Amino acid sequence: MAWPRDPIEAYKFNQVTSASGPELILMAYDAAVTACGRRDLLQTTRALNVLRGAVDPDQGPLGIQLIAIYQYCADLARQRKYDEAGKVLRELRETWAAAAKVYAIQSV
Repeated sequence: MAWPRDPIEAYKFNQVTSASGPELILMAYDAAVTACGRRDLLQTTRALNVLRGAVDPDQGPLGIQLIAIYQYCADLARQRKYDEAGKVLRELRETWAAAAKVYAIQSV
């Protein structure tokens, strides 16, 4: 992909390309929560697809449960229950952020 000419797009591009794995997951959660707030089914679905794609179902029950939760949120969004989906995603995002912080401290 070529470097974007628009300064805002260039900033976003740089933010994504320089992010760590946990930061990318947090960005996907942020996108999903924002899309729920805007009641944007397409963007909510795209963000949930990114989150689902980041899960390795072969890693055990947790991966399978996360995929099921993301599917549940997608179902809620399709039913126009964006507030419910957003609440679940915000809670997951907070948990992920806390885990990423602990991991960053332990990996130093």
